[in-house]
Amino acid sequence: MSVADHAINYGRIDTDILRTMQPPGRAYFASLALILGGLALGAYAFSVQWRLGLGVAGYEHPMLWGIYITNFVFWVGIAHSGTLISAVLFLFRAKWRTSVARASEAMTVFAVMTAGLFPIIHIGRPWFFYWLIPYPNERQLWVNFQSPLVWDVFAITTYLTVSAMFLFLGLIPDVAAARDRCTDWRKPIYRALALGWRGSTRQWIHYGALYGFFAALATPLVVSVHSVVSWDFAMSILPGWHSTIFAPYFVAGAIFSGLAMVITLLIPLRKLLGIEEYITIRHFENLAKLIIVTSLIVGYAYLTEFFVAWYSGNPFEQGTFYNRMFGEYRLFSWGMLTCNVVIPLLLFFKRVRTNLAALFVISIFVNIGMWLERFVIIVTSLSHDFDPANWTGLYEPTWVEGAITVGSFSLFFLLFLIFIKNFPAVSITEMKEGSAHAEVFDDSLARCLSKHGFLDRFYELFLASSPRVREAFRHTDFAHQKKMLADSLSLMTAMSGAPADELEELDRVARRHGKHDLDIGLDLYDLWLESLMQTVREFDGHFDRDVDRAWRNVLAEGIEFMESRHER
Repeated sequence: MSVADHAINYGRIDTDILRTMQPPGRAYFASLALILGGLALGAYAFSVQWRLGLGVAGYEHPMLWGIYITNFVFWVGIAHSGTLISAVLFLFRAKWRTSVARASEAMTVFAVMTAGLFPIIHIGRPWFFYWLIPYPNERQLWVNFQSPLVWDVFAITTYLTVSAMFLFLGLIPDVAAARDRCTDWRKPIYRALALGWRGSTRQWIHYGALYGFFAALATPLVVSVHSVVSWDFAMSILPGWHSTIFAPYFVAGAIFSGLAMVITLLIPLRKLLGIEEYITIRHFENLAKLIIVTSLIVGYAYLTEFFVAWYSGNPFEQGTFYNRMFGEYRLFSWGMLTCNVVIPLLLFFKRVRTNLAALFVISIFVNIGMWLERFVIIVTSLSHDFDPANWTGLYEPTWVEGAITVGSFSLFFLLFLIFIKNFPAVSITEMKEGSAHAEVFDDSLARCLSKHGFLDRFYELFLASSPRVREAFRHTDFAHQKKMLADSLSLMTAMSGAPADELEELDRVARRHGKHDLDIGLDLYDLWLESLMQTVREFDGHFDRDVDRAWRNVLAEGIEFMESRHER
């Protein structure tokens, strides 16, 4: 496949993405049937617990937190990657997030909804769950704000509200596109959800401002929500929990597990919906790189926990951590370390990062490992507290807890499956924005290259920008160099969706400018860009703010590519 084959045509973005919302096939309905079976099992188990009480769960003193709180922390963690990808990477202008942001946002909302059920399932009388909410009443009752359950209610409702609003806001232009093309029973729903969107200049201005505001608002929630969840444990005096590292430790772990779940969902999703052209290997490779970083942070947190327990000289802390690694729960602890620290190290190899089968298997192991981490944190500390008389041995979950856990996963996957068949799984708006920049860039480049002296003027400005530039190009064949630059600029828009391995021409140019050939310093790329923009400003008679923005957006990815190959 040539590089040009990867360029996504602006005109067919609507058609390609809205096609994913057509009536599903057998594979979709088979998946739906399996998921509904798991959900029915979970609902039946909860009905048993509702009738008979928490005694049907594996709770006994001092094991009063178990699978339910493990699941709660796990699902809150899964939700965090959506905010990271959608909000944080948006603010940092990471363009590769465009294709995966929508699925991540939806995953965030559904994971938070699933997590919010577990504080209710965990309490003894779930029909009184609204007592956790500080609402005005005539009984002079007020919630206990010192209770972790109340903290969780505030964390979950805040995160769910902001995440749902952020998802809905991004959907408005895409829902309007679906409204204009839909002819079935969903058309009135899309009409209502589109809120009268017509794509006017005024609407786009307000949309852009509001989207940026929600991105900035959601970003602190990445840290604050899971910090609050970590304080459920850290505010106690129980060995293994009473630690100041819990907030950053939980946040890093949440992003780590969430990124793994994104990969788990997107690999089959792109195949199921036929959108391989929009969600490419490059997107998965970037997600894998983020997993490497968060895995290293989580591994460092594990080491810090053990070091602090040893260095403190506290026999209770030391005993708890020794019990984790060599006591009844040692298999869970070693499994946690293997899945979260050892296996992700394989992602340092590019061959693994770009192999979808390997990525899918690793993401499954990470999901298992992060569930085990929450289980180990909760169960080992509760079962090995200050009083040896309370040490109960191995905690044995019942079938009710297992079935409700299966039901929670089924609910999450059910919501996600419904979403991707009724709403665009990839943001049409953001994909068009990237494609529009490419078209503006291509038109401007054609105008510039059609005028004599464009490349001569560029090199005149570039060589005059710094003595280091003149020295680096002292022995350069400029006739060949100009041809190479013209070819490279023509390839820039085509690299957006292409795997790096297929960009042979740009790869050759990048290596030519790398450390072992011309050795163009990384700091000189800023001078290169500004010299080129000055030349475009002089030669393009239609130059304006949009043209400037298009050139900078398209070239940013090319410069990043060149810099990534500098050391090779």
